[in-house]
Amino acid sequence: MNVFYSSTRAEEGGYTDGQVGVNLDFYFSPLDDRIIRRRVDVAHSHLLVLRVGYVFEKTPSDSKTPFTEHTVVVELTRRFKLPKKILVSDRNRGDLRFKNGEFLPLYRNELTIERSFSLGKRALTPYASAEAFYDSIYDKFDQFRYIAGSEFEVNKHLVFRAYYLRQHVTNPNSQSTNILGLKAQVFFH
Repeated sequence: MNVFYSSTRAEEGGYTDGQVGVNLDFYFSPLDDRIIRRRVDVAHSHLLVLRVGYVFEKTPSDSKTPFTEHTVVVELTRRFKLPKKILVSDRNRGDLRFKNGEFLPLYRNELTIERSFSLGKRALTPYASAEAFYDSIYDKFDQFRYIAGSEFEVNKHLVFRAYYLRQHVTNPNSQSTNILGLKAQVFFH
């Protein structure tokens, strides 16, 4: 089980939101690779992961477009080992969203390629991913996200992830966003 909180503040446009959620993960078919198996995030050491979760998201009431969203998440990730210890993940995710009481389902498919390098007792993992979003409002894939970054294990409980994200949305108006991010993940084993 993992519990998370995140928030976003965009200076341009004054957008702010906050998210809190919980996920239950079920792992199947462990990988036999020692470097991948040693990673702090145990999900990366299994060929198949099923996730079921709930996310609550809300903007402040004084936002330009305030909303409250409840989402049930169902996600299935399949991993494939390639030569040279390269790992490919194919994640299929369904978001059963209720935004301001309206049902707006969303399908997301993400393909990630990564390779872990041993640094003594830790690992450095460069990765790249591409994700497409199918939005039921527009009845088509209308959002695309591309990420390149690296994950570094500080110790057996703390992982930092630095990344560049490019997002392109086609509806209702075409727009692109560039983001530099740093994420800290804390694991309690």
